[in-house]
Amino acid sequence: MAILLIIIVFVVVLATHIKIVPKSYRYVIEKRGNYKTTWDPGFHFRMPFETIRKSVPMHEMSITLQPSQVITKDNIVITADAFMFYSIYDPRLYAYGIGDISATLNALSTALLRDKIGQMEREQCLRDRNTISKEMTKALDQAVDKWGIKVNKFEIKTLMPTGDIHEAVERQLKADRK
Repeated sequence: MAILLIIIVFVVVLATHIKIVPKSYRYVIEKRGNYKTTWDPGFHFRMPFETIRKSVPMHEMSITLQPSQVITKDNIVITADAFMFYSIYDPRLYAYGIGDISATLNALSTALLRDKIGQMEREQCLRDRNTISKEMTKALDQAVDKWGIKVNKFEIKTLMPTGDIHEAVERQLKADRK
């Protein structure tokens, strides 16, 4: 009877310490609060005092950025709407380097976009959207590299002048068509 009880306890302890890391994820493992290792996909046995710090997705992800108003060099207010694709290449840097990735990427990209468009005039912004996207991809990739993140693509969906300027542009387009 005692042997059966020992076997049951052993099986329960063994079963609670076996972890399966899903495909396209990595687990960052800590032992007593310090980084120990990163687990790749597959079966792993968690030793006592080891904890899973973070489950890190390794597939490409996307984020839609909040529309923001930016001011051009010629003091025209433009509403910019964008999205980006990124992936995590270093789970350890990601786990210990950044908290809320969505908020951080949103704030960083908004600041960089305001800076970039603030150096250009309205016509140049509307004409060179692809150039702005490429430069933003490069700038964001350099900025987030320290967190183990790779920005694969930044794309501006819309650049729309606000208010009276938008109406004036539409009137001008209609007049040009006639």
